[in-house]
Amino acid sequence: GFGPPGSVELADGRIVVPGYHSYIRGLEGDGALPISQLYNNFALGHTIISDDGGDTWRLSYDWEYSNGANEDQMVELPNGEVLVNLRSLSTGSPQYRLQARSRDRGESFSKTEFINIPQPFTGCQGSTIFGDDRMLYVS
Repeated sequence: GFGPPGSVELADGRIVVPGYHSYIRGLEGDGALPISQLYNNFALGHTIISDDGGDTWRLSYDWEYSNGANEDQMVELPNGEVLVNLRSLSTGSPQYRLQARSRDRGESFSKTEFINIPQPFTGCQGSTIFGDDRMLYVS
């Protein structure tokens, strides 16, 4: 899936859209997905990238397998790195936000790591913006 929230346009014009995907586990005998899977799915991160203003798109590499990736928000930092802040959504995982970094304009990302921002299991997507005052705001 893509969003919420949304994409980021880098200083050089590249558009990077965060996404997440997972593999269906534990289908019931009739092939139906049990409701329990809604609470026990492990999402992995990826991006789609455009270098021509959105006329064409391509899929990035899957992010390194780590603590998951869901409902991603990206910002470009002053040093050119792309920082992504993510919702952790996996049964049994610590209930904190995740983050990862890209040093190659969104082509690949480091493993996601828990950061000290609490997130309830029933929470929603967070937000990350880089303000004009050169401050990074995360909620």
